[in-house]
Amino acid sequence: MLYPENSEFKARVEAFKSRMPCDFAIICHLRDIYYLAGTAQPSMLLVPKDGDPTIFFRMHLEKGEKETWIGDIRQGGVKEICELIKGGSLVGIEKDVLPVSIYESILKRIGGDVETTDVTPAILLTRMVKSRYEITMMEEAARISNAGHKMVRKALVDGISEIELATEVEYAMRKAGHNGFIHIRRWDGFLHYELIASGENLYTPSGFPGATITGVGLSRAFSYGPSSRKIMRGDLVMVDIGVPYRGYHSDEARMYVVGSPDKTQIERYSILLEIYEKVIPMMKPGNKVNDVYGAAFEVIEEHGYSDWFMGYQQFGVSYLGHGIGIEMNEMPLVTPGVDIILEEGITIALEPKLIVPGWGGVDLEDTFLITDNGAKFLTYTGRDLAEV
Repeated sequence: MLYPENSEFKARVEAFKSRMPCDFAIICHLRDIYYLAGTAQPSMLLVPKDGDPTIFFRMHLEKGEKETWIGDIRQGGVKEICELIKGGSLVGIEKDVLPVSIYESILKRIGGDVETTDVTPAILLTRMVKSRYEITMMEEAARISNAGHKMVRKALVDGISEIELATEVEYAMRKAGHNGFIHIRRWDGFLHYELIASGENLYTPSGFPGATITGVGLSRAFSYGPSSRKIMRGDLVMVDIGVPYRGYHSDEARMYVVGSPDKTQIERYSILLEIYEKVIPMMKPGNKVNDVYGAAFEVIEEHGYSDWFMGYQQFGVSYLGHGIGIEMNEMPLVTPGVDIILEEGITIALEPKLIVPGWGGVDLEDTFLITDNGAKFLTYTGRDLAEV
């Protein structure tokens, strides 16, 4: 199946409406529009609490009409969508991604005593539980990710640069079906196909906001991802691959070493495997997200590595993983403050890390599906500390 049935899109809209804290929701973010309407053509979507949605295409009306299941299709944008909203209504908008200029235009055109509220939580909670179709797309993304990691084992040699390795990996993944663009819900950052870091780049802070090991990039203009650093014998190498397939993502990180790993490298990487052993049994319906984080941190404290878990000093974060789907980072975040209860159909990427200044870092990441029997791996590349 290339796309979901219309009945699935309708069910998504109804689930969203049941969570809507407003009379009307104006949806402008294209990932959210694609999720609800089945098209990513430039458009705006109006979802009333009562009644059917209306979609307004800014261009390519004919193409959009063929893609969406929605019956009420019109040409237009902010002006036309605001004409359908009654004065005095509570209007929901995506406050985390909506440009201020569009927000101000909405307020001006609706006028009256209109009030606005944030519908982003309602959208993200609806998107959090995946359908069989969505899971199938993510399984395909995991297959492509595996092709990338297979290429790492072939191409990684003494003397190759991070960016040269990235080129080989990107080529292999594009041939395997990588869509070429990763979606993230941020206004201040973009994601690279794959994040590669080696040697001192494993502990050098990058320019990606809120992240840990991401590499330092090729310049200050784009200061994360693979750099021109030559990888030498004895180096640890982190390769974190994100893959979109037909809009849905997987996330998978593995560690490699050129030559044979030393005792410290083996010891610190084994702690990440121990975290997996501790937390995976807890990733089942009925358990809370913050308990998963707590179980991981218990392992870290037992080994005395709390100062280096998920970063160090001001560069560290209290975090273990994230939801994943049509955007790379979705709900739920696996952090101490999130008490969302896990349920069947949630997909999560866990990424425990140790980052030790002056030494390096180790990383391990997989994408999981929560099932009625517990957590199932969607990504499947070997989890050994790979010697090349």
